[in-house]
Order: sequence, then C-alpha cells, then structure tokens
Amino acid sequence: MSIKQWPEGERPREKLLARGAGALSDAELLAILLRVGTRGMSAVDLARYLLNEFGSLGKLMSADAKTLSAYKGMGLASFTQFAVVKEIGRRILGEDLQENITLSSPKAVADYLRLHLGHEKIEVSTALLLNRQNRLIAMRELSRGTVAENTVYIREIVKLALDEYADSLIIAHNHPGGSATPSQSDIAFTGRLKQALRQEAFDFVLDSQGLIKSACFAKMAKSPIYGLDKHSAREGLAALAYAKTYAVPKGKNAVWRNRELFAQVFGYAMPETQVFGLTIPEAGRLKNLEQPYYAALHATSRDSKLWPVENWRALLQKLNEEQQCNVYLPWGNETEKTRAEQIADGLPFAIVCNKMNLLQAAYLLKHAVGIVGVDTGLLHLANALEKPVVGIYTDTDPIKTGVQVSPIAKNLGNIGQIPSADLVYQTLMDCVAADKG
Repeated sequence: MSIKQWPEGERPREKLLARGAGALSDAELLAILLRVGTRGMSAVDLARYLLNEFGSLGKLMSADAKTLSAYKGMGLASFTQFAVVKEIGRRILGEDLQENITLSSPKAVADYLRLHLGHEKIEVSTALLLNRQNRLIAMRELSRGTVAENTVYIREIVKLALDEYADSLIIAHNHPGGSATPSQSDIAFTGRLKQALRQEAFDFVLDSQGLIKSACFAKMAKSPIYGLDKHSAREGLAALAYAKTYAVPKGKNAVWRNRELFAQVFGYAMPETQVFGLTIPEAGRLKNLEQPYYAALHATSRDSKLWPVENWRALLQKLNEEQQCNVYLPWGNETEKTRAEQIADGLPFAIVCNKMNLLQAAYLLKHAVGIVGVDTGLLHLANALEKPVVGIYTDTDPIKTGVQVSPIAKNLGNIGQIPSADLVYQTLMDCVAADKG
C-alpha cells in the first residue's frame, strides 16, 4: 500500500507537522528524507530495510558511497543527501557547543572531541587551548596523517600555547580504527612533550597569583618558587609550595600588591609615581585604522563580569553622535566575536576587529582616543599605556582589581552594581578631557 493511502495521522510528513519531529521513529524520519521508496517498498519500508541492514541511523548516514550504492534503492544521490544532512547536524551542534564551552572534566573533553574528530577517516592531531577557567579559547589542528599515524612537532605546540596566551592545553588525536588504547608512540610522545615543557632552567620562579593552582603550575619548572606568605596569598595553602615567602598587605589594588612583591623579591625601592614606560614594537602595527576612534573592551573571563549588550549599544551610539567617531571592538574567541557582532549590529561606525595578537591589541589601544572596558587584561594594558580609560565593574571590587585611578583613569560600579551608559560616557569624556598626552 502506498503511503498516500495510509490514514493521515500515520503518514510521516503529516505526523511531523501535527506532533513535531520528536514524535517520529528513525524509520519515519529517514522516509521523509528518502521521499520515495522503490518497487514493492514504500519509503518507510525502504527506511526500515536500510536500518535493519546497517544496524543504526548513525551507521547508515556514515556509510561511504560504494557501500551505500550496493543496496536496493540507493545511489550517489542518496549518499550526497546523507552526507549533507550529517554535516549540517554536526555544524549546528558545534555552534551550540561553541557558546561558553567549559572543558572541566574528562567526559566533557571526550564529548567535544568526539563531535569534532569522530567523523574523520584518518588520524588528526589537535590542540584545545583553555583559559584559567577551563573555557575553550580555540581548537587548532596540528597535523593530518594516514589512517594509522601522523606527526606532531613539539616546538609547534609550545609556540601555539604561548601565541594564544593559553593557561592550559589539551593535546589529542583520534584512532580511526576505533581503539581507545594509547599506542607506544602516543605514550612516548607525551613523555617528550612534558620534557620539552620542563627543560628550561630558572634561578627561581615567582608566583604572584598566590593560588594553589598557580603554585602547582610553577612546580612544573623544577626550580625554587618564591611567592606571598600564607597571610598575604589569596589561598594561604599555596605558600606551602614556596621556598621563600614575602609579606604584602591585603586590601589594596592587585597591581600595587604585585609591584610591592616584585620590589621585595628583586631588592629595589618601589617608585612613588607609576610610569610603566611601555612602547609598541613595529610588529604590532595595524593598518587602515579609521581615526578618530575609541576602543570598547567588552570581553572578560566570566559572564558575571560582563556589561549588558544593550548598555554597550547605547554607549557606542552616544559616542558616535557626540564625538563623530568610530568604535573598535576586539575579541579573543568565537563567543567574544559573536558578542561583538551583536553589539555592532546595525551600527556602521562600530567595527568588529579581525583576530589579533597581543602586540596588535596594544597598538589598537595606544592610538585610541579613549578606552572603556570591563574587568579584563586589555583594560589594564590600556591603563599601563597611559590612555584615558574607564573600567566597568559588575562582579568584582575595583579597589582590588580596578585600573590605577588618576585624572585620566576611573573605575565605575562594584559587585552587583551596574553603571549606566550615560554615566560611563560622561566619565570617559572627563578622562579624555584631562589627558595631556
């Protein structure tokens, strides 16, 4: 019997429209994709036959063209359809996962890698670069090999981690044959990588973070560790790892505390005035910047420190209306790029930057009229470059982590306190007006 002769409530298309795709069986979903059956078989019958032959929907969709064409009713057109549907599904899932990916457990890492490498027919080596919250900065392919092997150069891995300013990285590759057991070459490579990361010898390592995590990382250098004493460190237990400790009072700005620590360690008097004396090497030069411009530093390490998108848009519109300027929005990963695009949507003067390294970001900040940003490293870099800056704080105390306050540098907000766009604008204008540089 043709599907057209079935009761309307049992026809796959009508059932989908009435009850949603989730109500359909694998065979019914596949039948809609196939559209037609073959002689003596409806589309649903053909779908059931194929599922029985291959064992599952996933195995059917992953079959190569030669294997699929050997079955009744199948050919290159069907193979093309299946490949397209599978890839679209993989990309959609990848987009969903790309938002705020946190790889904080072996299972999370395995699931992410399975999505991105599970379809590969040859060995592919990849690096996952993470920040200190284990959020994914980027995934970088290192090499592609044969079915059985590939080659990765340790020097490239170390350089990649440094270039991307990663706090940690995960190196992985697939086994197309399906074995989850590491080979002897895998084990040997892991040993060589550890050795390469530890081979540099130091007189001592200075841990200014005062965290258990940072102390553990410092111990990898196999050198004496200096740091804050148990009363000064953010986590007192970290001091147990230090060969030599120093007392620096809490309750002051983190920059001041770090400067005081460094002055004690290296035996110099901390200067009364704060002049960083930073210069931007020619390697950081950016071309075709549309002057005059401001920089909007919207990205930070965790969502609780963000400033609402609508506030950013209101600020940028006011800047453009009052100052006839452009505004550049730098970013560091795909999530941040998406947020920059949301802020800039419909605002032709708001320019989403291309991906840039730290030197290029410094160049962008150095030549801006003024900078406004949330609690992030680039904000402090702008402060060190002696630019007019306004720091926006929504989940941290600016007394501890704010910019160094001066006539051209101000902090707004606090934990649970979100400053308005108008207040940020007026404060930024005051800082710009006070700039004598």
